[in-house]
Amino acid sequence: PTALTVVANLSAALIQTYPFITLQILSLCSDEIFQRMQRFEVDAGIVYVESGNEQACYTLPLWTERYVFVSATQANLFAQHHTLTWQQASQTPLCLLTPNMHNRRILNSIFRQLDIVLTPALETDSILSMLAHVATGHWATILPETLLNTLGTIHGLSTHQLVSPAFTWQTGLVVQGREPWAPLLNALISTAQQLPTLCIKSE
Repeated sequence: PTALTVVANLSAALIQTYPFITLQILSLCSDEIFQRMQRFEVDAGIVYVESGNEQACYTLPLWTERYVFVSATQANLFAQHHTLTWQQASQTPLCLLTPNMHNRRILNSIFRQLDIVLTPALETDSILSMLAHVATGHWATILPETLLNTLGTIHGLSTHQLVSPAFTWQTGLVVQGREPWAPLLNALISTAQQLPTLCIKSE
């Protein structure tokens, strides 16, 4: 789900070159993406690059993500800080994606590496639901900065960079098999290869 807003850049670029094709965009967890590609139910997916490498898929990195702490401005959490540590973030009531989402598994991995016990106060499989709950002031969350950059400034929410250490992850296009691909899939890959000049990135 975190890729849905950014993938619009790829869809727009593809339609600009091939105006008569139709597209269907689905919100799926990474496991389901790979399962449905194997059943030829979907042509391609947008996932974290490490997932594509694990599945021996063709993987094309598109952008780099880093994570930010998001809270309601009214909650006044860490108002005097520009950055936060992961330890500080873990001490707040967190609203996170459900454990089946790869984004959540990455967060779990980060906290394990830091020997921090992660105990979310609320879990959801919807980014909109997450942001709505955070806006109430009762919860905070951790999200990819790229997602928030794409959504733009959200009234009532504040963000802090997460440091000590700063983790980054690559997200990209994945497809099953190898060349030669079907013409439409080849068009998608060719368009994606030109996407970095169009895609919002976190540097």
